Amino acid sequence: MFKAPDKRLGKELGLSGAFSDVPAFQIVNDTHNLLLAYTSRLISLEYGPLGEALKADPAWQEIDAKSIEFSRRFDALHDDAVKAAQLADEIRDFTKSAVDPVVAFHEKAAIA
Repeated sequence: MFKAPDKRLGKELGLSGAFSDVPAFQIVNDTHNLLLAYTSRLISLEYGPLGEALKADPAWQEIDAKSIEFSRRFDALHDDAVKAAQLADEIRDFTKSAVDPVVAFHEKAAIA
């Protein structure tokens, strides 16, 4: 049976900021797209020119584990836009605080 998309706006669900005027179904879709982009980036990095250095970095294990955790959590959302918004924020924060610094370090090391 087809389930109609949840068209309530984020503010109706108690969300604020970037999510407040976005329909619930779009928040879930955007989070899915963000997760796919995050996973795709990690795969590209792992199999790209920095791959061996990244995989040898102790932080990469945590990055890889987080990728699996994020995927499992998304699968468990069941179209819950509030949880999707929280997951999207976590993915962005983790990328800025963990992934980007590790990649930047190895990019600089490769140039030197």
